[in-house]
Amino acid sequence: MFNTNKFLTYIRENGLQNVLERSWYESQKRLGIISRKNPDTWNSEFPISRSAWLQTNTKYLFVSKNSLTIPKDRAQTHQLNAQIILTGRRRYFNDSVFAESKTDRWFTHPVDHYVYDKNKHWTKYKELSPERDIKYIWENSRFCYLYDIIRYDYHFNKNYAAFVLGEVNSWIDENKFNKGPHFISSQEIGVRILNWLFAIYYYSKSELLTDELFKKILQSIYEQVAHIEANLSFSQKFVRNNHIITEATAIFVFSILFPQVNEAAVWLKKSKNILEKEIDYQIFEDGTYLQYSMNYHRTIVQLLTLNFTLAQNNNIIFDKKVYEKATLSLQFLISSCDTTNGKLPNYGANDGSLFFPLNNNNFSDFRPQLQALANSIGQTCFSETVYEDLYWYGITQNTTLLPELKAKQGSSVFKESGYYTYRDNNTFTFIRCGDHKYRPSQADMLHLDLWYKDLNFMRDGGTYLYNTDKTTIKYFAGTASHNTIMLDDFDQMLKGPRFIWIYKTKCLQAEIAETDTEFQFTGSILAFKHTGAWQHIKRTVSRSKTEMKWKITDELLTPGNFTVRQIWNPVSEFNSLFKISAIDQNNINIAPEYCKAYFSESYGTRTETEQIIFNTKTNKITTIISLR
Repeated sequence: MFNTNKFLTYIRENGLQNVLERSWYESQKRLGIISRKNPDTWNSEFPISRSAWLQTNTKYLFVSKNSLTIPKDRAQTHQLNAQIILTGRRRYFNDSVFAESKTDRWFTHPVDHYVYDKNKHWTKYKELSPERDIKYIWENSRFCYLYDIIRYDYHFNKNYAAFVLGEVNSWIDENKFNKGPHFISSQEIGVRILNWLFAIYYYSKSELLTDELFKKILQSIYEQVAHIEANLSFSQKFVRNNHIITEATAIFVFSILFPQVNEAAVWLKKSKNILEKEIDYQIFEDGTYLQYSMNYHRTIVQLLTLNFTLAQNNNIIFDKKVYEKATLSLQFLISSCDTTNGKLPNYGANDGSLFFPLNNNNFSDFRPQLQALANSIGQTCFSETVYEDLYWYGITQNTTLLPELKAKQGSSVFKESGYYTYRDNNTFTFIRCGDHKYRPSQADMLHLDLWYKDLNFMRDGGTYLYNTDKTTIKYFAGTASHNTIMLDDFDQMLKGPRFIWIYKTKCLQAEIAETDTEFQFTGSILAFKHTGAWQHIKRTVSRSKTEMKWKITDELLTPGNFTVRQIWNPVSEFNSLFKISAIDQNNINIAPEYCKAYFSESYGTRTETEQIIFNTKTNKITTIISLR
């Protein structure tokens, strides 16, 4: 049923112009105007032969397979990962493995085997249908799995040119220009282009990369770049996040490498301007990222590394602000990173993306990507180990006299995104309390992440899936999967369609204080407007410096007949290592309620866990968490 108040709130929070422009765009899709602007033929021919390409002066990350001097690593992991692929299986979102369909393999969903229509124009799809998640279809067509084959090829002196080039050739044969599900998302196209370019440069001297096949692949890349360029305004207006930076990167890289293309000069200037503008806009002055997501921030880290390296190799310089924002990003991410395992809080939307998997480290280990970006701009971090990414980018390990970037001990404030942290030798405390400069993906304000050594013992529940049933989306994107406060069963914000939240929480206060014996955070928010009125919530977190103990006090400062629910999402080892207890405002003990919950470490996977909840009809809960 249409709700005028919700609609007006949505307009107020997102801007009338944005709402009108998006409505007009969707109308153009329904009327066929967008499809007419995106015909299924591209009349320009890729102008360069393979022989001319091999003699070009433009520089990629490397010349060919034979030019690489990466130290050989005969780890069994290379063989195991490659065998999964070579035996007709694929790893999805850096975790789950599914067998490929023997027919229509580029269009068959691996979970329910639904086959997408490859002859339908891309504007005719409802890509976010709750019946199935289209990201499963897109995942293979990113071609990230080729890195496992290429790295196995290199480290074990194999030759899988026939397989790799055959995969690309098969996709081109099955996917016609602007037809099918693989042209819906320009970001997906951009990732595919960047990974194809990596593959053809690696096998550039292979006799299997014939003149005919080279022209076929580059013609397809050319057409896909043209598609991205023709639809850039959509991402610039409506998806102003990692999507537009990925798309601009694909255009930028292509235009550098193939300046003979008629549009290259214009595309290069345009994409460089977009990158400079978006990086400055999307990375805040404190180094945090506008999507409030650690994994999406790493996506930007990888794209920055590629852009900086290609630019340097071809004597292109970005505006100095871009390099400054990259350094600030590194300082934030390193400050939140566990140096033992490379993990950060599993905070924010996590769709399992790792565009360029250039090492054998676990997906959750951020150190290789952070090290590569740092070295690309003359910095160092995690210098005790040289990760393989550096070699593939052709980056010489930095020997600059600049101080190494390290995690700061003590308290840190990242006010623009509302992150407040405290680190000592054994623990890390991470708190979120801020306003939303960009649309939030989770209703999770005042979330508290707690670490002991390398164990994230109180954690974010994760993402799981973007497109599934409403109950599941409500759990993972809502308040229940976070270590914070709910009133009754209300999320802190009201869930709207797709990725939209209405009645966005507001930060009233957020500050830290530190003494010789204690770190203390105090924050308060307005939330739960859809209960009938804004509710004022205050959280105080104290971390003792003299004993392994946290004290958390939550207060409902507005009168109301609610059950205040304090939620905790611990790891399975929690009870053997820690104690937890709570009292209400009358100093009466609150018995913990143990409930079934879920944890999603990677996209598309979830494991059943146990949640601890303290409920009270009073307006205050004080909880102590301490080491046994």
